[in-house]
Amino acid sequence: MYLHTIWPIPATLNPKSRVELGLWELLLEVGRCALAALFALQARRATERDIDNRGLERSEVRLRLDYGYWHCLTTTFGSTSFPLFVYR
Repeated sequence: MYLHTIWPIPATLNPKSRVELGLWELLLEVGRCALAALFALQARRATERDIDNRGLERSEVRLRLDYGYWHCLTTTFGSTSFPLFVYR
């Protein structure tokens, strides 16, 4: 979600303020990407631990990465989606 969708940017806004709002939207996107990467890393590590605890080989399992196996969280940065690394 972009900031201007919840807080309309007036046409009379000076160029400096437009740049600041654009930068803020960019920082929100970077934050969402960073959180998604961290959550995905944690999910992958948890899956790898579970596979190891069950005594399975990595070649014996298949990771399910299609969209039904992703999770979406609403964070301070906005909606963040990441894979759960479910396996069969």
